[in-house]
Amino acid sequence: MKRTFTYRTEWSDRSENSPQTVGQLPDIVELPDGERVSLESDERFQNPSRAGYIQIHPDVRVRYTFWGDNGTSRMGRAGGKVEVLSPKDSQFWFKSRCYVCGGELGLVTEYKLTPQGRAPDKWHEDCAREYRRHVAA
Repeated sequence: MKRTFTYRTEWSDRSENSPQTVGQLPDIVELPDGERVSLESDERFQNPSRAGYIQIHPDVRVRYTFWGDNGTSRMGRAGGKVEVLSPKDSQFWFKSRCYVCGGELGLVTEYKLTPQGRAPDKWHEDCAREYRRHVAA
């Protein structure tokens, strides 16, 4: 089975909502037997095939593609794509991050992604308290 995940980030010097990111690449693939395989880049990613696929596990191959400008234009765009070849009933997991500091706050399945295709942002208690303190000031 082949699954493709993409993300896109757009930014602008004139936008108060910048940058905006749609989509998120998975961090873990869980095989039908329950084994979890990390999709984060490490030494396994050293030898891609001619087609660009990297065998990171006997049952999992991946191919990453990244694109984007260097931000010199008024509107910047960047993105990425990962193609994952894994057994049919594999499940993908995505890291949820703190809205303030960006720290990791657990994993969610692809069925719990937001309409923007991202894991929901959460808050560390300390970060939320600090944020409320600054907003109330």
